[in-house]
Amino acid sequence: MAARTQAESIGLLQPDLQYLLESEGVSPANQAAVAEAGYVSVRLFSLAASTVEEAKAWARDALGLDPTTGSAARLANT
Repeated sequence: MAARTQAESIGLLQPDLQYLLESEGVSPANQAAVAEAGYVSVRLFSLAASTVEEAKAWARDALGLDPTTGSAARLANT
């Protein structure tokens, strides 16, 4: 099976989560990473971490993002 395109991955996100990520300036590549990690709804996304430090570790470990730069930092601080 072929890998999903970025657009296909983003299409897995429920509309409210996709809107939230987009409105906060999370890049399409990072939105796709969130979807591919299985966090496709606000409810699932909210379970990823309960503190800023946990969110940074999650962005690094689950998504392979550097939480100290770019969209990952914004994601971890919201």
